[in-house]
Amino acid sequence: HTRYWRDWSSDVCSSDLDIIRSILKESLADLLSSGRIATVKRWVALAKASHVSDPMLLLAEAEVALRDRDDSRARALGEQAGGLLGRGDAAASAYIVAARAAHFFDDLAGVTKYTELALSSTVSIELQNTALWIAFSSAADNSPRDAEAILDRLRRLRDRRPDHALRLFQADGLVVANGGDAREAAGQCERARALVPQVRDPFITTGLLNVFANIAVMLAQYERALTLTDELLLEARATGLDFAVDHALVVQASAFIGLRRLSAAQRTLSEIQGRRDHASPHILGNTQLQEVRLRIASGDLERASVLAQRELPDSLWLT
Repeated sequence: HTRYWRDWSSDVCSSDLDIIRSILKESLADLLSSGRIATVKRWVALAKASHVSDPMLLLAEAEVALRDRDDSRARALGEQAGGLLGRGDAAASAYIVAARAAHFFDDLAGVTKYTELALSSTVSIELQNTALWIAFSSAADNSPRDAEAILDRLRRLRDRRPDHALRLFQADGLVVANGGDAREAAGQCERARALVPQVRDPFITTGLLNVFANIAVMLAQYERALTLTDELLLEARATGLDFAVDHALVVQASAFIGLRRLSAAQRTLSEIQGRRDHASPHILGNTQLQEVRLRIASGDLERASVLAQRELPDSLWLT
């Protein structure tokens, strides 16, 4: 479809607008999963310049905003697109964007609302899987009992894709990690990692690498954590998931502190600070925590005490 872009002038006819709508409907997911965010942005810009009014355009804008870490905009556009689309896979995809944005805000009620809307909008096993996974991930940070109930729903899905198997391994890893068994959690992540070459969805692969790197830090396996964060940074940048870069940098800073590579840790934390305008509460809180650890490691206990007195978000997991 991208070949049409090169052939169009600024005068766009009605048949061209139909092509835009068709591409947004049929190819948006593939473009996003392959990291062609710039292409999606060009389609959106062209559609808006041509005064195209279509809920698929809102969905495309929401997807781009999510990847650009503009969570408030992603949530609003996703919810609006879902309401306009009504039912079906596109509506479910829109509510999934809103749910992910709510998750980044640590808004459990919002995640529950949007994931249930997604689940009621589609019969697609793939989309149901994604909605339940977001609900589980959010509950795992806030309500272990709810997380177990959602995980049971996830297990009951008749999904034979490697994506599903990977998520179940990762879920088991999260459950045992929250229960204090980091070594078993690492084993579950290792099993999940073996499936990565068979999985195309960058949300799944970057999510696993982030969890695995955090667990490596818990085990004081700092070199391994750095290897995993290097992989995570490559994947996140290649697929346009800018928010995943934030997560990788936080874990990277933690690993550097564990290795007492304090200058490297400071450079990483400075990089995060330069990105803080669109960072989630989770990232900001964990960055503050790493700043405290860095000051303690460098012997600056007075500064560490000042930083530690600042209020932290409720959900700080692992890092």
